[in-house]
Amino acid sequence: MSSDETSQIRTLFGPVFIGLIISSVFSGASVIQIIAYTRNGKNDSFGQKLAVWFIWSLDILHLSFMVHMIYHYLVSFPTDGKLVWSFPAHVLIQVIILPAAQWLYIARIWKITPRGYKYVPSILSLLVVINLAGIFTVVKLFQSSTIQARNDIPGKKAVTIFFSMTTSLDILIAGTLCCALAKAGTNLRWTNSNVTMLLAYLVNTGAIVSLFSISALIIAVKSPGSGLFLAIGAISTRMYVNSLLGMVNARHYFQPRKAPMALVLRSETSSQHNSMDETTQRVSKTINEVGLPLFQRTTTPEQEIRMLEVMVKKEAHACAIE
Repeated sequence: MSSDETSQIRTLFGPVFIGLIISSVFSGASVIQIIAYTRNGKNDSFGQKLAVWFIWSLDILHLSFMVHMIYHYLVSFPTDGKLVWSFPAHVLIQVIILPAAQWLYIARIWKITPRGYKYVPSILSLLVVINLAGIFTVVKLFQSSTIQARNDIPGKKAVTIFFSMTTSLDILIAGTLCCALAKAGTNLRWTNSNVTMLLAYLVNTGAIVSLFSISALIIAVKSPGSGLFLAIGAISTRMYVNSLLGMVNARHYFQPRKAPMALVLRSETSSQHNSMDETTQRVSKTINEVGLPLFQRTTTPEQEIRMLEVMVKKEAHACAIE
């Protein structure tokens, strides 16, 4: 391998190494979030637990493949121009994580959307299926034998199309979820902070990922085969996972302490009995709880004022006075 080709490999994987460091920080955050979810989401449906753990496991696997790829090209075999197996493998995991995370957001949209508008999440799901054509790019990468060949494969255009579709879907999903949550009337009534309200919407709708996807799309259009593009792709994968974990944990991040139950004791001497009313406050779900947990039918609890009446019976005891 010539010195020019070696220099090209180092130039390619230099930005990827920086992206690996940044994405590792996000992976650490995802570990903290999965621990928090394990502790707080014990009552969630099995389907949601399985989906969350599956995506988080793929994220760790994706990071492992990237570490192997970087170590191979920058440490073990810096002059090796052949395409190592972990290169296309990490791309394959990436194109699985992105649609999977989008489907979970769509599942929440489906649960909170009125029956007359169920076609909206159905269309979004269909677009996600179409976007799975990004696997075509991975197939072409497996067929390539060298690093340089990856720039000549027909799948290079598919990379741009894939990120264009992904970014468009992110924006549509975030916008649809924002509208659905707003129409549901589930506001954060326990706070007057606009900052907290904004953070809650950003976490619950994946809007942060949408903003990051726009920058990834710009780089994908400008230089789809560059190291910066691969670095942004690695970071975006971590953003998806952390955003999803943030959504399922938002009810614990933003939820205040529950108000104590109020007990009112009422005495009626005329009827010679006492009654005690047990009153529960009406607590409406906020945007942090509505539509969750996923894959489990949610029922709207009707808060009722429950009355517990305690009858006190008086008995006259005759006392003999001697």
